[in-house]
Amino acid sequence: MTIFESQKNVCVLVAHPDDEAMFFTPIIKRVCGEGNKVYVLCLTNGNYYGLGKLREKELLEACSTLGILRDRIRVVSNDKFQDQPDEKWPYSDVISEIESFVDEFNIDTILTFDEFGISGHINHISTNESVKKWIQGSKREKYPKVYVLETTNIFIKYSGILSLLYLYIFPKNEW
Repeated sequence: MTIFESQKNVCVLVAHPDDEAMFFTPIIKRVCGEGNKVYVLCLTNGNYYGLGKLREKELLEACSTLGILRDRIRVVSNDKFQDQPDEKWPYSDVISEIESFVDEFNIDTILTFDEFGISGHINHISTNESVKKWIQGSKREKYPKVYVLETTNIFIKYSGILSLLYLYIFPKNEW
């Protein structure tokens, strides 16, 4: 069973280098393996600790390992939104980057964070909110389908094998 029809242009929209590896590796591998072109739009170089250049290099290496071509990866450098765990990004600037990338690469599908940002990181949440605001305010006739990576219940995330018991007692639709 395939996730998407093949020959789609799928954008993995992340906030920082390492998000693609930490959160999206399984879906990237699956979507690449189904014959889709996968692109990565990373909204910062992750320079919070002054390691932006190194993290950018690591992103490129990780994407290469996952089968994503270099010319399908963009790391944004915009002074208006940086890797800041306590700072919401200006939507209009993020939307401009998303729209430009979508138009340049004819993106049909976007994969990104949900409204909780997986780890609660404000930049992940801003990424999701920017996509929502772009689509809600768009005058386009057609825009990409958007799929979000669902934030997992904290107990499930950190309980290991005990999570199976929890899921048996409390099926997903009851959380």
